[in-house]
Amino acid sequence: MCDLPWLPPGYRLDWSDVEVLILSRYNGYFVAAFSTMGATKEGIRHAAEEDHRKLTDPGPAHRRRDVWAKRKGAYEKHTRRS
Repeated sequence: MCDLPWLPPGYRLDWSDVEVLILSRYNGYFVAAFSTMGATKEGIRHAAEEDHRKLTDPGPAHRRRDVWAKRKGAYEKHTRRS
């Protein structure tokens, strides 16, 4: 595992395989895999920043969960037997 200054805090790069670079968070969650032949610093940093943004921005995914919860409630209400 390698901590690089150009990665956002909390991300690390695993160089243990000669053909694949693994980007992960410190908690061990997989973020992305890159070929060592085509990986670029910018591409790796972009994947880390995008993952970090998804973790910190409640955006559309948060709203979809609210809609799903409302639909689930309506479904349960509709299918409940009296």
